[in-house]
Amino acid sequence: MVDTRHIGRRIAFFAAVAIVAVLAVLTLPGIGDVRERLGSAEPWWLAVAAAFSLVSMLGFVRALWAVFERIVPWRRCSSWAA
Repeated sequence: MVDTRHIGRRIAFFAAVAIVAVLAVLTLPGIGDVRERLGSAEPWWLAVAAAFSLVSMLGFVRALWAVFERIVPWRRCSSWAA
């Protein structure tokens, strides 16, 4: 059964991390060059880069899952995280 509250908490956590990252880029001193580069960047390419990063992360998750599922089955492993 899917625990929607658990999924909601994770989505909220990642949203909070994204907000903190944006605020850090906007307010921290010494990273003016990063602000300038992001300010002149095409939003489309930033979205593409973020999507590729997400797909890359999911690929690593899937690869590790395939390796460790033989040792610890997914059902048993997911019960540890709850």
